[in-house]
Amino acid sequence: MRLTLEEEPENTGPRTDDRAVNEAPPPSLQLEADPAVEDAKPRKKAASNPLEALRRDVTPLDQKVTWLALGSLAAGLSIGAAEAALGHQFWPMLVMAAVAGAALVTVGRCWIADPWTRLLRVLPGVTRELDRKPATMLPTQRQDEVGQVARALRDTIGRRIAHHHDARSLRRTLDQRVQQSVRRATAELKGQASRDPLTGAGNRRFLDEQLPDLIDLSLASDTELIVMAFDMDCFKQVNDQLGHATGDDLLILLADLVRGSLRDDDLLVRLGGDEFLVIQPGGDLQQAEQFAQRLRRLYLHQTKHLADQLEGDLKPNLSIGIAGLFADGLNTDKALLMKADQRVYAAKNAGRGRTATPLGLCKVA
Repeated sequence: MRLTLEEEPENTGPRTDDRAVNEAPPPSLQLEADPAVEDAKPRKKAASNPLEALRRDVTPLDQKVTWLALGSLAAGLSIGAAEAALGHQFWPMLVMAAVAGAALVTVGRCWIADPWTRLLRVLPGVTRELDRKPATMLPTQRQDEVGQVARALRDTIGRRIAHHHDARSLRRTLDQRVQQSVRRATAELKGQASRDPLTGAGNRRFLDEQLPDLIDLSLASDTELIVMAFDMDCFKQVNDQLGHATGDDLLILLADLVRGSLRDDDLLVRLGGDEFLVIQPGGDLQQAEQFAQRLRRLYLHQTKHLADQLEGDLKPNLSIGIAGLFADGLNTDKALLMKADQRVYAAKNAGRGRTATPLGLCKVA
């Protein structure tokens, strides 16, 4: 077979539209038969089996029935004519009738019954499996009623497969959305469970989850871990004399002041009541003391209007205790928290409004 390129005739006239010229159809491709190659091809042999040819026949069913009926009529007439010619001889007539009946049954079976039987054998596997592979076994190439039914089944199965895939994709999408919603809700619940609802600081559960890991990391990396404990002086008097709403506002104020001064890695925790913690991984004692003093000055400035409202010589202030993992020679979270708490009480016992450090110093702001 030779591939020839048939070019379009050249247009010698003036070009009135460049786009028309640019959009001209490409040269057409035509396949020409090569006689030598065609002669070398082995010719397809005609079906040597007449029964197989009958099975592949594409004559419509009504014509097949008509031809079969006409064949039966012709066989009957032939047997009648033979009987008239030979006389009433039983055995020859019986043999002729048997041969004619067998021929008609064979033709009817191969011509009509077999195509439908083959289709029916394929149907269970095609309809049972949601796969396109069994559908290829249907005789869709036939042009008779069997082919029409096969093509209808193929189209129906194709739509069913498409619907199945769409439904499965929709289920996957819904499953993913449900999983995302569950994960989001779980994260929100976990966040709510580890946060103080009033101040937004971490709660005791948050501290229990985070501090042991920070201790291990600090010990492994030989870096300091600072814990600062805050206790609000005169907080009970504020609640009793000015109301719990004022006390809540004071807690929120302190949390906001601390949060505004924290580093990125620092953690704020509310232990309960008026007790807060600040955890500083990789912190420095001197910087921690400066942080505490600066925070106290801000707190005093923001709460000085409350001092005039309290009875007696009372004013809101902060007692702060600072502990260091290496500065105090500690190695557990409980020991570190206990040391910071002891320093808070040392600051209170020294007259409140003070900061106690590992150096044993209590400084008034």
